[in-house]
Amino acid sequence: MELKEGMYVRTNHRNEHVIRKIVSIYEDPKEHDHCLAFDKPTKYTYYVEDNNFIAKGNPIDLIEEGDYVNGILVERIWERINNSIFFNTMDDEIMFQITNKTMESIVTKEQFERESYKVDNI
Repeated sequence: MELKEGMYVRTNHRNEHVIRKIVSIYEDPKEHDHCLAFDKPTKYTYYVEDNNFIAKGNPIDLIEEGDYVNGILVERIWERINNSIFFNTMDDEIMFQITNKTMESIVTKEQFERESYKVDNI
């Protein structure tokens, strides 16, 4: 798949696992390769030829079990249809449908684990 501006990537370089939107692709004269510029900063530089990210045209396609979408834990993904994702939380009786229009945020499971503050029981 050819990378283009407007696509989304899920990075997996070292301990950085985030979802970002590609806003531009530019040539890095030092590396003789094309770099990706994202809508939000990342710890590392990502190049077009790297294999340390997954790219899709639709951010819904990057959601994995364990991620949080609109603040809801995606416990089990049932189906992806027509730019929609159907999933359950830990309570299997409640089914959620998220579309491109209703999706407001994605937090990867790795981001959540990294940023969580663990409280010791007192």
